[in-house]
Amino acid sequence: MPSIIGHALVGAALAEATPRIGRGAGFGRGGWTLILAAVSIAPDLDSFPLMLGLIRYASPFGHRGATHSLAFALLLAVAVTALVAWRSRGSSENRGGWRVGSVLALAGASHGLLDMLTDAGLGVAWGYPFASTRHFFAVRPIPAAAVGFELSAGVFLTEVLLLGPLLLAAAVSRRTVLRPWPRAVLVAVILAEAGVCWGVRC
Repeated sequence: MPSIIGHALVGAALAEATPRIGRGAGFGRGGWTLILAAVSIAPDLDSFPLMLGLIRYASPFGHRGATHSLAFALLLAVAVTALVAWRSRGSSENRGGWRVGSVLALAGASHGLLDMLTDAGLGVAWGYPFASTRHFFAVRPIPAAAVGFELSAGVFLTEVLLLGPLLLAAAVSRRTVLRPWPRAVLVAVILAEAGVCWGVRC
């Protein structure tokens, strides 16, 4: 899998590209960034049962299984959109709920698509529950990160080089940059993973 950095960068780039949708849902840029980053990362929650030995990798609910499917991305988007609507009930906010849901679905779906670009593992059950076959793209330029909290220098640098420009392009396209506190969150995540990399494999 790409690490938390890669998935979070995609979510942050989506937030930068869709600020009006976030504002329409009643979120500032920082809140919208964190929500989309969290949705982009969420499919990897299936890593914890795997690390605890509660489920096998190749199981339909193992890593890169059901939670990495398009169906899960859509269900997650519906659930989060419903929470956003509930949060802003009775206010003039929450305009264009279908737009919010669409961006959330794109954030969730990006996870499985990114994982299909990696060079190891069993592939992604993109079509679950209608098909349990696991897939990769023909071109796989992203080195797979280890399941867990390890991160190699190669994975770290590849993800920053391949996915960082998404965030930069989204920010530049709006002729602005991330405001201080969401930027600080992203920098903290990157530094934390760099520290893990330094301690474990560099």
